[in-house]
Amino acid sequence: MINKAMFKQVQAFKRQGYFKSAIVKALDLDPKTVAKYFAMEEEDYRAYRQDHLFRDKAFDDLWSEILEVYETNGSRPLYNRKDERIEAHVLLCYLSLFLVRIAERETGETWDHIRSVMERCHLGEFSSKDGRLLQRTELTAEQINILNRLKIAHPPAPYDVQLRPKTVGTRHFFGFRAIP
Repeated sequence: MINKAMFKQVQAFKRQGYFKSAIVKALDLDPKTVAKYFAMEEEDYRAYRQDHLFRDKAFDDLWSEILEVYETNGSRPLYNRKDERIEAHVLLCYLSLFLVRIAERETGETWDHIRSVMERCHLGEFSSKDGRLLQRTELTAEQINILNRLKIAHPPAPYDVQLRPKTVGTRHFFGFRAIP
């Protein structure tokens, strides 16, 4: 999706004789985005807009909400060059926004609150010579409440256990001593 304001900013810097790297620093944009806007002329921009008007129109009203999800998660928007990647990225953004809204409606909480509560659930990895254990932290009452409202099964406490076989002579044992 091409942002008209961004395109005009890059073009203004280009007319003033700035290089792409200077524009990236000045506008704090992704280098690929700047390269795409830098290479486009006004006629190319108009042709692109005509070709993708319907797709862009469908997501224009959701664009501010998609950017809000990016800001909430502490990441920056990603700008792609290829149309397939753009469409896939917009679809993923739409689906994530859709899931956020479902979570908000089902729990009656804001996404910021849900996220801050659920971020406290961690998965720890414990390794030894006998194997590896993946275990989550204990769920708080608030986390259990959110999972129940969303009808999501609680993740198992010992998430995964992988034992390494021990070789004693020609026998394999899993962490136990051989009985003579």
